[in-house]
Amino acid sequence: METLIAASEFLGSREQVAEALSELPLDLSNQTIVVSFDFNRSSRPSFVDELVKEVLIVRGARELNLQNAPRAVQAFAKRSAVSRQVEGQLTFS
Repeated sequence: METLIAASEFLGSREQVAEALSELPLDLSNQTIVVSFDFNRSSRPSFVDELVKEVLIVRGARELNLQNAPRAVQAFAKRSAVSRQVEGQLTFS
């Protein structure tokens, strides 16, 4: 199962992750979460780090795909995923 979330224009805090994921169940096992960055202008490292942690570690999604993410966001996400040993579950499209 795949779920699409549109990232808001400005993402700057860890708290915004809870807001962005509020409609999703707490258990995301066997799900791919796709976050579209089409309309995003700015994302802070703390938001990206929390997103990786919450989706892949806390909620246990099979995969987190960051769609049209800027290079900086991809770098933040890779660093977060590597530090949590879930880099195989992080993809970009």
